Amino acid sequence: MRNWLRLYIFLVSLFISQSIWAVEIEHGGKVSVFNSLYFTNKEQGEDVFSEIRFQPYLTLFFSDSVLAHLETDLRLDTAGYTQGYFDDVTSETERRVADIKEGYAEYAKERLRLRVGKQIFDWSVADTVSPSDNLNPRDWTDVIKWERIGIPAVSARYGYDSYCEIVWAPFFNSSIIPKEGWRWQKELARGIIQAEQDLPDRHQGQIAARFGMVWHQTDLSLSYYRGYNFSPTVEFQPTLTREILAVPIYRKLQAYSAGIAKSASGFTFRGEIGYINQRNGDDFTQYVIGVDRIWDAIFQPADSLYLLVQYTDEVETENITSHEIDLLNFRRALSKAVMLKSEYSFNNQETWKLKLEGFYNFRDKDSYFEPAVAYRYDNWETELGLGIASGSNSSFMGGYDQNDRIFLIITRSF
Repeated sequence: MRNWLRLYIFLVSLFISQSIWAVEIEHGGKVSVFNSLYFTNKEQGEDVFSEIRFQPYLTLFFSDSVLAHLETDLRLDTAGYTQGYFDDVTSETERRVADIKEGYAEYAKERLRLRVGKQIFDWSVADTVSPSDNLNPRDWTDVIKWERIGIPAVSARYGYDSYCEIVWAPFFNSSIIPKEGWRWQKELARGIIQAEQDLPDRHQGQIAARFGMVWHQTDLSLSYYRGYNFSPTVEFQPTLTREILAVPIYRKLQAYSAGIAKSASGFTFRGEIGYINQRNGDDFTQYVIGVDRIWDAIFQPADSLYLLVQYTDEVETENITSHEIDLLNFRRALSKAVMLKSEYSFNNQETWKLKLEGFYNFRDKDSYFEPAVAYRYDNWETELGLGIASGSNSSFMGGYDQNDRIFLIITRSF
């Protein structure tokens, strides 16, 4: 067993033992079961998939200024996507059966907040696509979910409505993309084989800063990021067997972005714009505009409707990589795309809900939509839905059109 793993076990044991001196203990979490049945049989990948996931958390408040937070992630699935256990300070290229989702110590005093440990950052103003949200890698084992992965970092924030925040992450952390034999692996052209990710040295870190303020009831923010792209791009390498390897690589980049959110007449208007400057890669400006609102008493006194509509696009300032061959770049999958997210609740207890979310991409004429019905009672929630992808083979979602499915999610919160 590695020395750092012994140290980790010691720190977790210390964390638990110190709870008897905590002023206050907060705990909770959820356990969920995800089941899906795919309509199309594939030579590779499970046609029936099930996963159980247990995510408990514990927060210890040692004083008004000091706390420690730990959230673990325990999961098993029928396709073998989860392998091993938490065994490094950096993220791996596949999921772990036992992992740390977040684990940090925090000191907060008046306007100052300091955190050290594994953290998840969400600097986005918009939904899913965000030029400001660069710090965390993603888990694309199931491409639709876009789940953030925690990273070891030191973060400092000063201020309330007007604030500045700085984050330093000392290690490179890779995203998880589908591998050979996984259901959501991208279907490439004949003669092209997807290789393992080519990862930078783990000691390549990243730094980010964000400044925000409220001005005339409008939230404004500026952010800067220097590090690696959280989504790999493809580099093609010939082989002696006449096959071509598609190697996912991570490019260094700098990102400059701004965000705005304004509520007026019941609507919330959101927007982000960012300039992405990549080393040996495309440079582009990405922007997102959107609006969302909740309406009450639509058909009856206690019902409600939430609706979000969003448009995203980009403008290239330097083109190096052809879009048609760079189909593993998840960051740029949605361009000239309209996104929709809606929820209709039959009553104010939100017992029954009708849900619909998805997008249509005008550039590639591909789409994904997910209608669902959800029922919640006490701490239980059940959701039944469909996932439907469409598009040509040269489009992003078109390569996943054999993954149409019906799914059932059962979640118990505690």
